[in-house]
Formats: sequence, C-alpha cells, structure tokens
Amino acid sequence: MAESIRVITQKRDLAYLPLQIDHFSSRVEVSDDEIAVRFEENQSSYMTQLSVDVEYVSISLDDLVNDASIEIDEKGLEEIYAEDKASFSLGDQRDSSHILVQINNQRDEAAALELITEVKAKLAEGAAFEDLVEEFSEDSGSRAQEGSLGPASKGIFDPAFETALWALEETGLISDPIKSSFGYHLIRLDDVMVQEYPSFSERRADVELRVRRTRAQDLLSERSVLLERSAYDEGFSLNETASKFGLEVQSASGVNRTQQPGHELLLGNTAVLDVLFSDEALGGENSPMLEVGDAVLVARVADRHEPEPIPLTEVATAIKDTLIREKALVAIEEAKADAFERLQAGEGVTDIAQSYDLRWTTHEAVTRSDRGSIPPAVLALAFELPRPPTDKKSVGETTLPDGAALVTVTRVQQGNVNLTTDAEAAQLEQGLTNRTSQISFGSFFRAAEEELGVSRLLATSQTDE
Repeated sequence: MAESIRVITQKRDLAYLPLQIDHFSSRVEVSDDEIAVRFEENQSSYMTQLSVDVEYVSISLDDLVNDASIEIDEKGLEEIYAEDKASFSLGDQRDSSHILVQINNQRDEAAALELITEVKAKLAEGAAFEDLVEEFSEDSGSRAQEGSLGPASKGIFDPAFETALWALEETGLISDPIKSSFGYHLIRLDDVMVQEYPSFSERRADVELRVRRTRAQDLLSERSVLLERSAYDEGFSLNETASKFGLEVQSASGVNRTQQPGHELLLGNTAVLDVLFSDEALGGENSPMLEVGDAVLVARVADRHEPEPIPLTEVATAIKDTLIREKALVAIEEAKADAFERLQAGEGVTDIAQSYDLRWTTHEAVTRSDRGSIPPAVLALAFELPRPPTDKKSVGETTLPDGAALVTVTRVQQGNVNLTTDAEAAQLEQGLTNRTSQISFGSFFRAAEEELGVSRLLATSQTDE
C-alpha cells in the first residue's frame, strides 16, 4: 500500500505543445478550383430538402372558451367560490420581537432560565424592551433590529416558540420565559396581519374562466372526433370540413423537416411532421386528427417540392471551411510526426516550437488531481509516460478536442507516505479496491509498473534535453 501511495501522490514536471486547428487553419489555403471539385464530387450533399405546402384546419381550447353552447349558471359560480373559500387556508402572520438567552457550554439550562427570569422582572419594573434586547439578547441577527423578527406565518419558527407566539392574544403582550432548541426567549407580539379571502365579485371572473375552460375541454374532445370524421370522409380537401365547422383553411408554404416558418402549430412538432411526410400525406390525403398542446388539427399536403441542387455560390463558404479544417488536420498530423521525430533526435524543444510559430506550456509539480488550464488528455498522458532518466525526457502525443498535443515529462517526484493522512490513505485503499476512485487506473498501473519493476512494453520515447 505504501508503494501505491507513493505512486498515486507523486508529482511531475510536464510541458505540452498544443497543435490546434485554428493555428494551422491560418497556414493553409484553399483555391476556388478545390471548392468547385468538392462541390461536383459531393453534389448529393448540396441539395435542398423535400418541402411541402400544407393546408390545415384547427380547433383550440381557447377558441371554445366563449362558445355559445356554454351556459354559465350564477348560482353554480357562487357554489364553486364557496368551496374555494372553505378550502383556502387563511391563517395569519404575526410580527414579533424577542430576547434570547442561550443554553451553551458557559451557561446551563438552570442558569439560562434564571437570567431570562431576571430580564422578565426588569420589564415588569418598567425597563424598555429594546434596551433589554441590547443588553441581554444573544440573537445577533435580531438584536441589530431591536429584537424584531419581522412578519412570519406558521411553520417558520421552532414549535415551542410558535405555540407561545400564537398564544399571545393582544399586540404588546410579552410571553413568560419559553424554552426552544436555541435557549430561553421572551416574546413580544408586535402586530397581527390577517389574510382576507377576496370577495365573490373579485373572484367571479376567474371562477367563470375555470368553468368555461373545463366545459371547453369537453367540447374540444367531442368536436375533434367529428372533425376527424369529416376530414376522412372528404378525403383530399379540407374546404367542406372547414365550412361545416366554421373554420378557416390555413396554409403554410415551404415546410420541411427543419423549418415551419410562421406556424406555431407546426413548429418543431415531430409527430405532426412525421404525418405530413408520410406516404399517405405526400399523396394528398387528409391526415388523421393531430393533437398539439391545447389544440387539434387536420392537415393535408397541397403541393410538394422535390429536392433541388443548391447553387455553388450559396455553399462555397461552407465548403471552403470544411476543406480548410481537413487540411489543418492533415498539417497537424504531419507536424506532430515531424516534431516527435525531431524530439527523438535530440533537437531543442524551443527550436521545434518556433518552427511552427508555437510555444510550449510548462507546469511544475503537477499531481494527478490537478486540473486548472491543463487539458485532461494531456494530464492523463503525462502520468502514463515512464519516469525519464536523469537529464532526459519522456515524450508522448495525444488528441485534443481542437487538435493534438505533444507532451513531455522531465521530472518525477515520488509521493511522501508520511504526509498522507490516515483518512487519505483509507480513501486511496478503497479506491484501489473498488476501482471507483477518481484516479485514472490506466495511467496508475503504467506508472506503478515503472516504479515497482513490473516488465511491460511501453510505446514511449526518451530524449535528451
């Protein structure tokens, strides 16, 4: 275990040379001829999407809220209001102040009760509550507000405190000493704020709307069935259905899988789009009834527009960006191989970096858990590389999200078992046992092999400074 701790907690000096796409992109060129060739070779990739012109009729819940068939019974509204009022928890809020004497290591319960009783006596003798707050209260937060706790509803305070506060019947009254989990209190009732339920006239419009929406939902269910049946019978048009239900046939042009301009009922609704681009709909048939939120609709494809070639002028910039990226990645691979070979040959790291107008980033005494500005892939590789001999370096390369990097390790400092706490050692042991630690076990075992003398092939290099 001691050897494992020394390996896991070791520190390494590392450097890495980032080979990033943005940097190499500025060093490559793409000609118009290359863009034209790519366009011709991949013509199928530069086509418009299949799009359709859609006609549809819809009924929404909001459309039916004020439907003439919905009758409003005033007595019924009053009954609903009465039910709402009865179920509403009125309650009240109480504004209070207090003086707290704590029970702590310096003062036991008996001493705290004795002191709060003395404070109560001073109040009876005419002392000002606010003055006694300043002198005796050990609640620093409320003491700065002359003991005020502000308005509060039930469920906020300690149960014993709350019971005593709500037992005070008049403002200005002060409780007897009350024990809570914080100590002993004297509580003063400063104000009572009773919540009043709004009158029927104030709530009537909301109650009526609730009734209308409930009945409108029933209407929507009924009419959606009739709407679907009518559209099915009509087959390949929606004009008769629209007329029958007093609806307007709406239209949307140029609808494809990713664009449904200006029509919220179609926007991003995959279920609707799946139906519109089905073989039946593309053949002009009316769709089945479709639910979209609080609305239903029936749609049909009035016309379809087959995919067409996109002009080169419209995609030239995108093609150029693709070609630049591809060339940059090739350049990175070439630079990586060249730099690796030069490092192996003993060429100075600074000269190699300058030849690509780059700079090495160095970090000293890095641990496995260090993050900061070091890319995770670089850190992982740095602890996979073997310990370098004196005056030499271990070298490797890794892939980054935006390119690649060369990584060197020049020094390894073993961890100190004596500086590891028992808790840390137990955690490391548990991590090794369960293999659920945050340590990268691949890099750990490679380093452990190197330290403990286990023989294993390693694809790394060692070079002179």
